[in-house]
Amino acid sequence: MDITNRKIRSYSNSKFVDAIITHFVAFSGYLFFKLFCRGEIFNEKELSETIRKHKRFILAMNHESYLDWIIIWAICRYKYKLSIVFLAKEKICNHKFWGKLTRHTNAIGVSNDGRKILDKQGKDKLQNSIIAIFPEGTRSRDGEMMKLRSGVAVIAAKQNIPIVPITLNGFYHAWKPETKFPSRSKMNIVINSVIKNNKDYSINDYLNLTENRFKLGRNIASELDYAKYSNAIFDLDSTLLNSNIGNLLFYINKQEKTKFGYYLWVLIISPLVPFLKIIDKVYRPLAQLIVYSMYAKFDHQDIEKYANEYVDRNLDNLLIPVTNEFKDNLKINGISIHIVSANLHSFVTAVSEKLSVNGVGISLGKLRRLSFSEKLKYLQNYKSNKMKEFGAFQTIGVGDSIYDKPIFENTNYSIVVKSKNKKIKFANLINNYIEK
Repeated sequence: MDITNRKIRSYSNSKFVDAIITHFVAFSGYLFFKLFCRGEIFNEKELSETIRKHKRFILAMNHESYLDWIIIWAICRYKYKLSIVFLAKEKICNHKFWGKLTRHTNAIGVSNDGRKILDKQGKDKLQNSIIAIFPEGTRSRDGEMMKLRSGVAVIAAKQNIPIVPITLNGFYHAWKPETKFPSRSKMNIVINSVIKNNKDYSINDYLNLTENRFKLGRNIASELDYAKYSNAIFDLDSTLLNSNIGNLLFYINKQEKTKFGYYLWVLIISPLVPFLKIIDKVYRPLAQLIVYSMYAKFDHQDIEKYANEYVDRNLDNLLIPVTNEFKDNLKINGISIHIVSANLHSFVTAVSEKLSVNGVGISLGKLRRLSFSEKLKYLQNYKSNKMKEFGAFQTIGVGDSIYDKPIFENTNYSIVVKSKNKKIKFANLINNYIEK
């Protein structure tokens, strides 16, 4: 009897000591983030709104180091007073040191492939808790984000709960896999816009949206304080949409001509395309004028009608997800969105109405009334003149190339949209970038 009591007391003491160690490690991690690394949390309003509106949701984070879950757990517990449940791999749960910590942070053990819940009470916890998960499944070995596993999407779909994607920046450099101890590094946490539960979303939809928000939080992180800005000016082609000034022209001709007539028209103008590209490199206004002259035979009402039709049918496929998410984040934070584009005004207006933003483009009616030299001047100075209508102060500018220089030069915070591996040759004009 005495031996049994000793075992019970020993077990109780062990649990108490482990709990003390857990809180000590977690609070130390929080102090490390907040004081030593001067860590910041951006867009906290999004999390506060989610907490207010939803009893349950998923916190999904990219995984950069052992510090990730320690700091997130501490922030949720000490700052937001949130009780969360982590999904932790079997390997971590069985670790001599980390295993003790996971048990006292209310973690649920899952098999290493993420398919099986190991804790007997895990399913009940999963059904009734705020869930924290690292969709990549393991720590990054080089600081780059890895492909997301389906677990986060399956839980969101089956339990019909929203996802709050959180981007962790600088955590990898603070504790790289090859080092034994953490070190000082600039760190921040970006709370991205919530992915609302939607019965029409597939597993891939949830994964793609989560990944896009992770990328957004990485690209637009520490320097952007939404509260400082009231307006955002976006270019359209290759910035918000994968589009150009010829898209609508092809669509109109396809609708107006017979099938044979359309293919014949394409055949006739195809040799012109390489020359247009060369002209565009040398003097863009002339290339634009040549394309706009092809709209001459269509009246304004027809162009407007076809523009609305084209946008209705193709907008979802044309949108650049990461940039569109950024636009939505700005809108959520009370920033007024404006599109300033050298594309046709009818097309820009149709897009703007669909996206519920303001938009202006090239007026074909005005272009037709000008002389040749005046047309070139109008196209050349179009964006510069439009940007004078906005004050640079408290304005964000978003574009994709040097042709958006008027936007970059006339806003006090500029962001360029770039493709992977595309060099930014005008870095002195911009503050940050989004990688599409």
